[in-house]
This record gives sequence, C-alpha cells and structure tokens, in this order.
Amino acid sequence: MSTPPTLQTVSLNDYTPPIKLKLLPLSSPCGNKDTTDSTNALNTGLSIWFGARNLIGIFPSILEALKSQNIELQNILELGAGTGLTGIWLYNNIPVTSNTNLELTDGVSEVLPLLTSNINLNPPPPSLNVTPSELLWGGKLPKTYNFIYGADLIYERVDGAKVRLLARTVRSGLSGVDWVSKDSSKDTKVESDEYEIPECAEIIFEVTYAPFFLLAFTRRSFPFNQLIEIFNSEGLKCTGLVEGGCFDIFENDTDGLTDMWRDCVLGFEAIE
Repeated sequence: MSTPPTLQTVSLNDYTPPIKLKLLPLSSPCGNKDTTDSTNALNTGLSIWFGARNLIGIFPSILEALKSQNIELQNILELGAGTGLTGIWLYNNIPVTSNTNLELTDGVSEVLPLLTSNINLNPPPPSLNVTPSELLWGGKLPKTYNFIYGADLIYERVDGAKVRLLARTVRSGLSGVDWVSKDSSKDTKVESDEYEIPECAEIIFEVTYAPFFLLAFTRRSFPFNQLIEIFNSEGLKCTGLVEGGCFDIFENDTDGLTDMWRDCVLGFEAIE
C-alpha cells in the first residue's frame, strides 16, 4: 500500500481575502507549479496548477459583466475542484442570494477530504450553500446550472475519450436536454503538433444570459483543435477566448516549450 502524500498548510496572501490551503509541499513535483512529469490523479488533485490561478484572474471581469446585466448565478458547478482554490476565491467574492448554490466536485474520491478541509479553513458566507462531492464525468446531471467552470481538466493525448465524457457532463448541466453525439473516431487520433489558437483580440467571449462553461485550458500535448471538435460534436460551441484570458507560462521560449504550454480561458455555450 502506498504511503499517503505529506501535506502542508500555506497562506495565499495575494488574494482578497487571503486563502489558506492544505496541499502538497512546494518542493514536491506538483506543489505549486506545472511540470512535464506524468502525475497520478491523486497528486494532481492535491496541487495548485496555473489554470486555477488564470481562471481566478479573469473571474472579476466575468462577475462585473454579470452584474451589469443583472444576472444572478444561482446554481454553480466546479469540475475538478482539487484543493478548492478556485471555488474558495469565488465564494469569497461572488454576490450571493439566499438561493445561491455552489457545488465543488472532483472525480477522485481521495481528494474530497482535502477539499472539505480547505473549505472548513475558509468558511463560506452563511447565505451561500457550498457542497463538496464526487462527480464522475459522462453521466447526465440531475439538474442544470447557469455557470459551470473547471481548470486544467485535460492533460494528455490519450485523454480524448475523457474529453468526450467531460463535454457530455457539461452539456447536460447547461441545458438538461439530451444530445445525439456525433463522430467519436477522433478521440484517440494523433493530431499534428501544429496547434491553432484564436487571436485573443479577435475572438472574445461575451457573457450572456445563456448558461455558460469556462475552461482554463493549458496546451500540453492535447491539441487545441481536437478539444474544440470533440466539444462541438457533443453539443457545445466555443464562443471564444475570455477577454484577458490568454497567458504564456514562460516569458521566454524555454527549450521550445512556450508553444506547448500556452494557457487560455475558453467560453462555451450549449448548441440549441
């Protein structure tokens, strides 16, 4: 039997209010930075990844857009919550009503005690109902949400089938309507390493009244265009990059990795 990883408690004072988290030590391969090493699902869920920070970085503009249109987020779902960082920031900053529900989910049951512990370290507002739970992708969700989000949910080329399961879950959560899947033959197809990313200035996601999904996506070895194709075949249209949601992990072209590790936050809506 493997030894459970040793965790440490850290204070992230760059957020308002500051956030305390239990996570893998910073010296660990997955502590607080991305790595090219393959990591098991448990260690991945016990770490902070760039995508989570990027998603938090664009949340203020999303919340402001919702406020300007008098849109209230009543049912919110996070996929792949891991340490809970993104959800904790959200419930610390989102305007809430007595009907606001936030579900923080992860597909790795061993991660849930950590997620619950971190929620307890950062108590949510009394008027907000926050629920941590296990959620496996692929099935139809029992209810719909007007906002679903996730950070760094996709990693390797072999994740094609997982992407389809993810898309089906998101689709059911946004619309509640069954969708007839299209061609799935590309799920395991090895694409060219020539990735095409929309220019941030040209394709901007706009928050509308329609329920939407935000995905903080880091291109490692899963092709950007294949992601869009699979989502589209499952009834989700990519409406563009979130404004300000385009990042480069490396300032310089370190060992040719800048192209491989381009970050962006994408917006999706259900195809009617």
